[in-house]
Amino acid sequence: MVPRRTRGKALAAAPTKRKKRALTSRRCRNCDTPFAPSREWQEFCADDCRKEFHRAGGVSIGRLTPIIEQMVREAIRPHLESIRQEREAIQMQLRKALNV
Repeated sequence: MVPRRTRGKALAAAPTKRKKRALTSRRCRNCDTPFAPSREWQEFCADDCRKEFHRAGGVSIGRLTPIIEQMVREAIRPHLESIRQEREAIQMQLRKALNV
């Protein structure tokens, strides 16, 4: 049998279909929220998250949050200690005033 031709070229074999994988829930690379991807390669929950991620130079806001919180805690720690000492001093003064 002669292969069927179209405009002088032989038809290519029919492309094989890819097997679809079951899409499981994923976490957005930017905001770290779970989402159900509609495509196999989808990495972001929304177009806005994708844009935000790339505008930030590929840095995830969701992953930065714990780092920022830690930096704030370390910056505040010396001030918290002085506030605790002042509170204890005021409590001592109140106790002395009430015992008199």
